[in-house]
Amino acid sequence: MVQLSHELWARYARGDDAMSRTDLKLALIDLLGYKPSRYELGAVLRKCGADPRATSVGFDLFEMVVRDRQDSRDPDEKIRQAFRTMDTQYVGFLTYSGVKAVFEEVLPSVGAEEVRRAFNEVDEDGDGRISYREFECMMAWKP
Repeated sequence: MVQLSHELWARYARGDDAMSRTDLKLALIDLLGYKPSRYELGAVLRKCGADPRATSVGFDLFEMVVRDRQDSRDPDEKIRQAFRTMDTQYVGFLTYSGVKAVFEEVLPSVGAEEVRRAFNEVDEDGDGRISYREFECMMAWKP
């Protein structure tokens, strides 16, 4: 976390000891994957002991804000987001054709047969669909 924070700080700093409120939002988008609302940013700054109307923040406060946001995130949200992205037909499960279409767009170097084998491996009950539970098990699998 600290390493990433230093990299972000170097990326967004303008040569002084503080990050502007706009740069803080950009850093949070880059690090956490979403843009906090003005209200949410003010609430987080207040929670971290800063003035919610502050126009700039120092590195220590930046790190506290990022840590607060990371601690409050649902660990399964990334899995849900990935599932929703793969569910191209919005039916609550993944189909081979939908998964194949995503791979063709995002990773065209992966052949249809490889996608089919992976799909069949994740489809534990063999019903031709990948449920959220099956997808979640696959995403949580550790070799």
